Amino acid sequence: ELLPDLYKIIYSCCEIIGVNNNDIQSYVYPSSEINAQCQQIRPSEYILAISSGIINLLNNKELEFVIGHEIGHAVLNHFQFDFSNPEYIDHDIYKLSRAGEISADRIGYVCSSDSDSVFSALMKICSGLNDNYLNFDINSFVSLAKNLKDPINLSQLEMTHPPLVIRARALIWFSMSELINTFNTDIEN
Repeated sequence: ELLPDLYKIIYSCCEIIGVNNNDIQSYVYPSSEINAQCQQIRPSEYILAISSGIINLLNNKELEFVIGHEIGHAVLNHFQFDFSNPEYIDHDIYKLSRAGEISADRIGYVCSSDSDSVFSALMKICSGLNDNYLNFDINSFVSLAKNLKDPINLSQLEMTHPPLVIRARALIWFSMSELINTFNTDIEN
């Protein structure tokens, strides 16, 4: 009742993904941070928390990507990645987490069904800037990945998320692959 547009987005994403929207408790929390997260509280029960900062930054189509991405984490059971033991660093867990981000991005992409909105969302999240300041040129954005070819240092091995330009590039490849047709066929059926 208070946030009907946001409810419609969550409902639509749940329908596309095949999740019962009653299994997801959704909250908006006041914060200027650009963040959203979905966590499992019980089997088939999740909490989706969305910052007011990301809602204020993105339009509805861009939010479809973000919300689909977060629900995708829940559906794909990405809660199994355990980073709680700082004395033992398992780099394979970090690799799985980064791969999980790419997988969740694909689900968000399918939920949005608008590649321009997906890429503008990634650019806005990366920069924190809104439509007034950004030139939405996906080629320029993805070309920033060239700057990431420096030798990998230890801090990069311990990243849970790949850089957003890498994620954008992965989504471009996904959009041109046969995988997108598989997703679209499954959704239509």
